[in-house]
Amino acid sequence: MNFSNRMGTGIPKVNAVKPFNRTTGLLQSLLAKGHRAAEGELVLFATLGTSGSYTFQVNENQNRLVSEIRLRQGDAFIPTHVGLFLGRIAAASPTDGQIAQVQKHTYPNLSVFGAATEPLEAIYNSRLQIQVNSVNLTETLYTQRFKRVGTAQKGVAVSTVATTGVYQQSEWSNDMYGMCALSQSIAFNGVQNNTINLILPAAVDTTVANTTSYAIVVFKGIQVINGAGSVTDASISAFNR
Repeated sequence: MNFSNRMGTGIPKVNAVKPFNRTTGLLQSLLAKGHRAAEGELVLFATLGTSGSYTFQVNENQNRLVSEIRLRQGDAFIPTHVGLFLGRIAAASPTDGQIAQVQKHTYPNLSVFGAATEPLEAIYNSRLQIQVNSVNLTETLYTQRFKRVGTAQKGVAVSTVATTGVYQQSEWSNDMYGMCALSQSIAFNGVQNNTINLILPAAVDTTVANTTSYAIVVFKGIQVINGAGSVTDASISAFNR
């Protein structure tokens, strides 16, 4: 794991930190250098429609939905894990209260998404492109890695066949369900332009009458409070040579 240790040019260096200890190692390193740092998450929504690509805004100064957690301008965020989920609301123009209740699913659950199930499979045949100041830090982060099809937890008979007409809820077995480790040394800085692009193989129509569907990207990692002036992405320089 290779981090820059120069203030203002990269993420503080962490020595001999194994992947499963990355969060702890980053947190301890940042605290030792006088930063206010804590575990945190970014939760980013994109409304699905008929497009072949969707953009998630990372920065808080963009218009956001009530269930989103964006990056504040003065902060920095170092992601250690990332996940991609689906959500649906039975309303064409959801209220804030409805958006606040949206459930995250790790696959196109037939009893949740109905007629939109097959087109939504394209979401898990896509790629995530992480972009900082118009530089692509990832190009081919294949989304199949995020798909989880577990045993439904609601509306399932003893035979594991879903009960007809009963709402089926997706499995959610632990706090990292649907998440994958992000090994690349990426940092989001609140004063930079940070976006996530979901690029489908082709444009598909995911719309269903009187419903709204979302793709939801979740990052887990370290929030560096008031760290925008001292923590920037170190890997971006490799793409600017």
